[in-house]
Amino acid sequence: MMMDATYKTNKYNMPFLEIVGFTSTNMKFFIGFGFMDKEKESNYIWALNCLKSIIDRYDSSCVTVTDNEIALMNACEKVFPSAIQILCKLHISQSIFTNCRGC
Repeated sequence: MMMDATYKTNKYNMPFLEIVGFTSTNMKFFIGFGFMDKEKESNYIWALNCLKSIIDRYDSSCVTVTDNEIALMNACEKVFPSAIQILCKLHISQSIFTNCRGC
C-alpha cells in the first residue's frame, strides 16, 4: 500500500489521505481515501484502523510505502506492526539531492 496525504488542495484546507495498492503486474488501484482534520498521528490511526477492519478479513501482511511523515509512519507501525515499512523512492531521491548537494 502506498499512502500519502496532500494538504491545502481543497477549499477547506483539509489534508486528503490517499491509499493506493499495486498488483503483481504493476497496476494501481484505489484502496481508500478521505479528508482528515489534521495530519496528526491519532487521525492516521483512526483512518488506518478503518482500513484494517476491511482488509483484515483477507491478508494483513503488507508493505507500506510512505513519505517521510513521522505521524503517518508511527501510525502504520501501530496499526500494521508486522508490515514492512519503506520510504517512497521519490522522497528518498529528493532527500539525497538536498543533503548531498554540497558534496
